[in-house]
Amino acid sequence: MRAVDEVDILPGQDWDYEIERALETSDFVIVFLSTRSVEKVGYVQREFRRALYHAEEMPEGFIHTIPVKLDDCVAPHRFSRHQWAKLYETGAFDRIVRALHHGLQQRDQPLPEPPTHDPSPARWQGDATSPILQAPPSTALSETPATTDTALEPSFTNSIGMEFVLIPAGTFMMGSPEWYAEALDHEKPAHHVTISQPFYLGRCPVTQAQWEAVMGCNPSQYKNNPNQPVECISWHDVHAFLRKLNEQEGGGEHRLPTEAQWEYTCRASTWTPWYHHDIDTIAWYAANSNSQSQPVGQKLPNTWGLYDMLGNVLEWCHDGKRTYTADTTVDPMGSTDAGAHRVIRGGSWLESAQDVRAANRLWLPIGFRGGYLGFRCACSARRR
Repeated sequence: MRAVDEVDILPGQDWDYEIERALETSDFVIVFLSTRSVEKVGYVQREFRRALYHAEEMPEGFIHTIPVKLDDCVAPHRFSRHQWAKLYETGAFDRIVRALHHGLQQRDQPLPEPPTHDPSPARWQGDATSPILQAPPSTALSETPATTDTALEPSFTNSIGMEFVLIPAGTFMMGSPEWYAEALDHEKPAHHVTISQPFYLGRCPVTQAQWEAVMGCNPSQYKNNPNQPVECISWHDVHAFLRKLNEQEGGGEHRLPTEAQWEYTCRASTWTPWYHHDIDTIAWYAANSNSQSQPVGQKLPNTWGLYDMLGNVLEWCHDGKRTYTADTTVDPMGSTDAGAHRVIRGGSWLESAQDVRAANRLWLPIGFRGGYLGFRCACSARRR
């Protein structure tokens, strides 16, 4: 298998020629479909047609073109003859592997040997020796967390009713893959990140009631319910809250999560744009929010039990922008200079589904406030 992207085409080379050459020399073509890609006109549709043209040249019954749906999009009619895989559903990767195995058997080609060890970062950066049996994205792009220290509380609640969930140490794939058409450049390249220490993260964004219990005021724009997330707060405002909360808790360690900790927790061992294929079940966003924030904890949580990680309000992170590279990294952190813009994550009630994704990232001046901008607390791990 090979992918043809900008890094594979030299300046001055002809895209059409290189894509055609790649199709001619490929045994299989996997076509990734999403709501955005199927609606595009121009080169995307031409590439779809080219793939199907080469499929027509194969012997009858041979597997060649495999449509793969990244979300619950409507597959183009031209693919109606081909059974597709839904990559957001359990077992989809295994079905794709079985299809590739069947195609190899149709061509009297040997099957690759199964891997005898967990995939290393190098395998996900382009090991060509066994491309078909690389570990499925559902495990390798957001790997199983390390074993949780049993001496740590699985959850706790502080004095103002803020519940925290233990997040185990582990490794995941941060950012967006090159082939994901909807991703922005600053979300790439996807790269392995290790979170070396367990920590706690708030089960929900900080609410207006919790903010008022500490600060004695409510700066929010939307005040219909005390369980709505607090908003209209700057990064500086958040740190004033954290200082007071820590004093109130007798020296607690409440803080903001780093950007890497935030994405690791949001993904919760998933690798897709959302941690559930139906965004309406997990997030308040422009299509369902009634143009304002909503009380926290009403949508489905992710698999680690955290609510509103996507949508409702954007969330401040501790650190600023970090330029991604393909290198594996441990506990990465962006700029913490006094005047550095800070990262905000998760999307909000006023944004489209495209902007409410686990990998989507923005950054704002530390004095910025908005009716769609809140936060959730992190806390260092504590013993039983």
